[in-house]
Order: sequence, then structure tokens, then C-alpha cells
Amino acid sequence: MKKNILISSDTQSLQSSNRQNCIKTILLTGATGFLGSHLLKTLLKEKIKIIVIKRSYSNIFRISNELKNKLVKIYNIDSVDLKTIFEKNKIDIIIHCATDYGRTSFKSDLLETNLIFPIKLIEFAIQYKVYAFINTDTYYNKRKSNYSYLQEYCLSKNNLKVWLKYFANLQEIKIINMVLEHIYGPNDNINKFTEKAITEIAIKKVNKFDLTKGEQKRDFIYIDDVCNFYISAIKYLCSHSFFFKEFNVGTCKKITVHDFVNVIKQKSNSKTILNFGAIPYRMNEIMSSCANKRSLEELNLKKFITVETGISKILQEYYKENENI
Repeated sequence: MKKNILISSDTQSLQSSNRQNCIKTILLTGATGFLGSHLLKTLLKEKIKIIVIKRSYSNIFRISNELKNKLVKIYNIDSVDLKTIFEKNKIDIIIHCATDYGRTSFKSDLLETNLIFPIKLIEFAIQYKVYAFINTDTYYNKRKSNYSYLQEYCLSKNNLKVWLKYFANLQEIKIINMVLEHIYGPNDNINKFTEKAITEIAIKKVNKFDLTKGEQKRDFIYIDDVCNFYISAIKYLCSHSFFFKEFNVGTCKKITVHDFVNVIKQKSNSKTILNFGAIPYRMNEIMSSCANKRSLEELNLKKFITVETGISKILQEYYKENENI
């Protein structure tokens, strides 16, 4: 196992470390998605070279400006094989954000994205001496039983975690598994609950918005704070000895879905009727989920954007976009 490529204190930024020729290049998957796009912007602020691998037909609306940055190198994975990417670039860390929820695709496509593809990445990473692999996981899998909603997605993510531990046991690459709580922020997919609620209640201001009773408790974490988690995890992996580590990405505070949508209504001065109880709970509904304090303590994370502030930030961005149309 090669030596640490970065030794950083809690107050040292990746940018200052990079000036010492430590971390030079990060390969990022899923950069066109919600989390990946925000993470790309955060990493570029740290002056790190980023290799973005995507499909040639991926919608790049979230990162069109960032792809023009001289620090970004782009590969279309459907026209360039992975081996070529690793041969032509000295990669220090892989951050895997790409995912397939399986809502519309074939099961084989879901398995290819969520299981086979990351395994291939790790195999090449070991072959080409990549220092670490950071995986993006979900709170859906914190329970022993599978969440019936998106069951195939959960199965694929659970299977990947087994393989991550297998590769970690080989002691040839460091692996971090980031278990995301309920993240939210601007430009999420419209089929996600938070984005749909904000769009319908605060932007369109529909007459009525149907919901469950809203008793589910969630650890809502704003996207900027999620990106800070990843930056802190990179610092951690470069200054601690381990081969497998898991972090819960959340604030350690729970609020109900009922209260969350009420914040949206209040912050937008919407008159939309929140029709609680109109939709039944899903089978095996997760009624409570929250990150643990251990992750916050190990990564030295203390302050987070409140739901009230987070919703306000999203609305300010959306209102500004509408003014420019």
C-alpha cells in the first residue's frame, strides 16, 4: 500500500494541500446528476483537476459552465474504454456518484450502473495504483430489511457494499462508503420528493398538493453540507490508516415530512392546500432515519444549514432564474 498522498489538519483546505503537490486528480462519476454536479463545483473551488466520465448523450445542463474549466477533462464512457482513461491519467481518488434508481430501466441496466461499473472502476483503480475509492450509498439500506420502494435499487447497493468490503480486505485500496440521508437543494430531479414539493407548492403554487400524513422523520441535509462531508472525508482518508470506513452523511437532527413541507409553504407565502393523508404510506415505509454523531465527530463537522435557510436559498435561486427568463 502506498503512503498517504495528503496529510491535512482539520483547518487545512484541499486547495492549500494541493499546492504541496498532494492530491492532483480526482475521477468523478455521476457529474451530470444532482449530487455530482454540486460536488464538481465544490472540487473545482479547491483547484483540483477533475476527470468527468459520462455518456455522450447525458444532459449537461447542470454543469455546462464547469465543463469549460481548464481543470476538467471529459470522457464519454460509451466511446472510450475505462482502461484508456486510467492509462492516460494519473488518478489519485475516485468519487463514485453515478446511480440508477431503476424506475424505468431494465434490471440489467441497473445492475450495470450500480454494481458492475463500480466494480470495474475499483479493479482498474487497484491495477493503476489509485489511492482511494469513495462510494455514494443511501439511508434506504441502513435497515436489515429491504425498502419495498425501489427494491431493486436497494438490492444492487447492498450487493455493492459487500464487494466494497471484499476489495478493502485485499488491502490494496482505501474505500469510504458515504451513506446519504435525505439530501435536498436546487436543481434536483423533479421526481424526487423535495424537488416536486418545492416546485408544486412554492413555484407553481398549485391549489392542492397531496401528501401522506407526513409523520416520517427525516434527516434533511442541504447539498452544500453534503459536499462539505465529501471534502472532509477526503482529508480523513489521507490522514488516517484504514481500508474500509463508512460515514453517515446527515445533520443528526430529524424533522417530519409534515414540518418540512410547511416550511416550503411559509417561506414562499404559498396558499397551496397541503392535503395530508391523501396518499397512503408505502409498504415497509421508513418512518425514521437519522445520521449518527460518530461520523460528525470523526470528520469534525459541527455547523449545518437549517431547513429554513436551505429552503430560502433554493427559492432565491429559482426566483432569480424565473426573472431571467
